[in-house]
Amino acid sequence: MKKKIRTILSIILLVLAALCAAVGIRGYLKEQNAGKTYAELRDVVSADSGTDSADTSSHTPDTNSVSEGPAVSDSSQTTGEDSESNTSDIDFAELQKKAPDAYAWIRIPDTRIDYPICQSETDNEYYLSHTAQKEDRFEGAIFTENYNSKDFTDPVTVIYGHNMKNGSMFADLHRFSDKDFFDKHPTFTIETADGSLNCRVFAAYTADNRHLLKNYDFSSREIYASYLKSIFQIKDMSANIDDTVNVTPDDRIVVLSTCTGDHSTRFLVQAKITAS
Repeated sequence: MKKKIRTILSIILLVLAALCAAVGIRGYLKEQNAGKTYAELRDVVSADSGTDSADTSSHTPDTNSVSEGPAVSDSSQTTGEDSESNTSDIDFAELQKKAPDAYAWIRIPDTRIDYPICQSETDNEYYLSHTAQKEDRFEGAIFTENYNSKDFTDPVTVIYGHNMKNGSMFADLHRFSDKDFFDKHPTFTIETADGSLNCRVFAAYTADNRHLLKNYDFSSREIYASYLKSIFQIKDMSANIDDTVNVTPDDRIVVLSTCTGDHSTRFLVQAKITAS
């Protein structure tokens, strides 16, 4: 009788081990394939189909971000007109056929970040688990919440993306934690249907997970100025801050936000929308 019980238990353990292995393999394959659906999308919507970008990935971006900001005086204040160029190599009409909620496209040199930016009108968590093409996949999409307008006229626009283990989505934001990379990659672009936005990076650091747009009223000039000032006052040796970039409450900034592996923190890359 005892032998029979031991045999049954052994069989049960083997079945459980096989199930665990299957789940592990499935998870591994999902990690390795994360972001690959975007390669086809790029080819379809790019006027220059020679664009190269890879996808890699793993972690989910909770929509909490943080940071306090730099208010440094600036003579080069920006307006919606002078911060945009007139051309874009993204076919936005074609993009919105494939990804109806996509309204912009972000590219960062020497990274795999080359993705559409989406926004759901009704569900700020939708793109945590859905691709731009509305497929249910855990790498999600690069997205903004509906607290932000889609024309980048807000003082602060927060853009979220998962930190995927295979390097896709916003994983490469963490490269800005390296001082050499930070110094050599001061700019990136956001394409819109109306033209290209040039973005000048001024900060990259780990912050707590407060939700920026819920915790700060950036419509208040005083609050925005204080937020900007606090960024330039960061003393953390692991933070990269370029205090040669002047940022004032008259400027618009974008905050790229991804996770760190610690639910209490976020990694932020912040950039000023500059004149073209």
